[in-house]
Amino acid sequence: GWCSQVFTEGLRGKTIGLLSFGMIAKNVAKMLQVFNCRVKVHSSHGLSEEELKKYRIESCTIEELFSTCDIVSIHSGLTADTYHIVNKKLLSMMKDHALLVNTSRGAVIDEAALELEVKSGRIRVVLDVMEKEPLPMCSGLRGLDNVYIIPHQGGPTTDLYPAVTHGLIDDIERYYSGNYDLENQISISYARNMTSHTFVDLQSKVKNEN
Repeated sequence: GWCSQVFTEGLRGKTIGLLSFGMIAKNVAKMLQVFNCRVKVHSSHGLSEEELKKYRIESCTIEELFSTCDIVSIHSGLTADTYHIVNKKLLSMMKDHALLVNTSRGAVIDEAALELEVKSGRIRVVLDVMEKEPLPMCSGLRGLDNVYIIPHQGGPTTDLYPAVTHGLIDDIERYYSGNYDLENQISISYARNMTSHTFVDLQSKVKNEN
């Protein structure tokens, strides 16, 4: 028969926090507009008045983001500055029953601190990325009702991979035809804020040695 006691929860009227504000977070902010959410953003690189109006967002400190939002969605690249930026202090500030979503890089969150927090049952977590992938079977994050673990599948859906490739090919053709108005270009300063694979490789080396 029909189950009549299932609790579901929507986005309408929620306060959503976005940690970092690159291309993916900007698209998330656009999608949230139709749900009449209040969207707060913490970006270490600052937000322009134009961005605040365009995306209907509010700028805030990282402490305010974690202490006031119903949902916190992480979109940071992994660098020396963002390694374990989501620490025990910030996790303890989250509201009861709040939801933490990480689709960026696993090591942005201090996983040991996260494990202690989720075992209290106070917050809920969705992890598309982990510090070590796949997540070790012995991890304390496994087997918990308030933790959803997804195997790093938060990128383009399979049917869109050809579109990504074609987009790059089209830009190459534009460039060599003398048209420098490229659809997929990013600035050098933007690239510097993305995940540092040199830093990722260093972290992997340290963990393997230990």
